[in-house]
Amino acid sequence: MKCKWVELEFCGLCYEQRRGRSRGHGKRPGQVLDSPLSTEEVFEMAMKRPDVTARSNGGVNDEDPVFLDWYPHLHERLSETRWDDGKPRKTDTLMVFREHSMWKVLVHDREARCKAWVSSGTWEGVLLALEKGLGEGTLEWTPEKR
Repeated sequence: MKCKWVELEFCGLCYEQRRGRSRGHGKRPGQVLDSPLSTEEVFEMAMKRPDVTARSNGGVNDEDPVFLDWYPHLHERLSETRWDDGKPRKTDTLMVFREHSMWKVLVHDREARCKAWVSSGTWEGVLLALEKGLGEGTLEWTPEKR
């Protein structure tokens, strides 16, 4: 649906208003934009992908020396962007939350499509348990169910 406020081929707010799902842009009496945004201006506001050729750190995201010193195995899994043979690698992701007075961490290996849970009563305890499990290879990895 063409929008009169922003020059786009499709405007989700106008579409939702037309379908009765929301107010869309709402009624703007007397507030016609002097110069609606062009398509180029809208896309210039979007985030630009950083230039990867400018980075020359050998396949590692920016290092955090303190985190690397305390948790080297976890830092490696979250930061290394290349395998030993030079091929690109998806970094692991980490989710941390607190539930029922327990700190819980989910580490997700996106390459192997599996995950492991660690929990502890303290913040430091959960990170130490995760680091120990990664270092010793004792984490129980479960495959994704997709």
